[in-house]
Amino acid sequence: MLFTVTDIIDILTLFQLLMLSVVLVITKRGRRISNHILALFFLIQSNCVIYGFLWRYYEWTHLHCPYLFYIHLSPLTLLGPGLYLFTLSMTRPGFRLKKRHLIYISPFAVHFIFFFFRFHRFSTETKRLLLDMNEVLTPLESRIVDNVFFFLLLIFSVFIIRQLIRYRRKIKEYYSSTIRAGLNWLIFVDAAFILVWMTDIIDYYYDWWRGEHSFIIHIGHPMVFVLATVMVFKALIHPEQFLFKESNDKYTMSESQKNDYYQRLLRIMKEQKPYLVPELSLNDLSKITDIPPRFLSRIINESLNRNFYDFVNRYRIQTSQKYFQDPEKKDMTILEILYEVGFNSKASFNTAFKRYTGMTPTHYRRSINTSVN
Repeated sequence: MLFTVTDIIDILTLFQLLMLSVVLVITKRGRRISNHILALFFLIQSNCVIYGFLWRYYEWTHLHCPYLFYIHLSPLTLLGPGLYLFTLSMTRPGFRLKKRHLIYISPFAVHFIFFFFRFHRFSTETKRLLLDMNEVLTPLESRIVDNVFFFLLLIFSVFIIRQLIRYRRKIKEYYSSTIRAGLNWLIFVDAAFILVWMTDIIDYYYDWWRGEHSFIIHIGHPMVFVLATVMVFKALIHPEQFLFKESNDKYTMSESQKNDYYQRLLRIMKEQKPYLVPELSLNDLSKITDIPPRFLSRIINESLNRNFYDFVNRYRIQTSQKYFQDPEKKDMTILEILYEVGFNSKASFNTAFKRYTGMTPTHYRRSINTSVN
């Protein structure tokens, strides 16, 4: 039995996935529930690699262990739910697995029961006979099973993307830079696996349409290998998954106290200019103002009718406008100004500036120069 390049890649991938699962289970750092769900997800992904081996070396498997056919297929229905639950655990503080989450394993249960009666319950010899005669599934049943599986991947991909969008909106309430909340890390994991799923789906339907596999089939295995490699290093260096933790401060705030906090916040924003710090977070501002995070968030939301992200960026934009209007700073470039006022990327500065002023920084500067001339 000679191994191909694809086999070698899959063996390395399998080793990394299994090692990663162990690391995530035994580590005591970070969010334990998230690590455990991700570890289980990687075990399922490992099963996917093993499943590929079984069919590539059909004759050996058929002769020595035919009972392994199809038994590795049922867990694949948990790929979508597994990644979705991981995303939920990362984006919902205090997340716990509950009875209602059992619905996500129902496709696995249905799939396993179906194949139990069609294949698993028979003797080894009968299994070989069914495989030889290709009578485990009819062509129509095979198409239905495949389409249901890919439909589940698509549905849960939508769920995952929707949850990430909600998470991003929530993060803006607490952080002026979503990078600190680990959003990029979470997007990387989700997007990478969704991309792998999409390559499988595209190749399947291309084969259905043209009767041959597309070139994209050769991309899936290296993609999973690269992803597993990156994930191993990430788990070894930073196994904890960063997420803003909800404050435990449950005390109420009187109107007089609210007004005092409000005036203090505005005074400090004007005098100390904490918004000039690019990575300013709600917790950072809470320490500077000596206002509990929960109260500070309420004041910004209720008294100013903004979220934290908008509140900070408005000060930054107003400051940048003063820079543009100041003749002594006319030689400063837009890039220098955006860094000076607390932004850390040109794209976010341009978006925020146009949102608050109705024009781009370049057009605004030109309008100032035109009015002066």
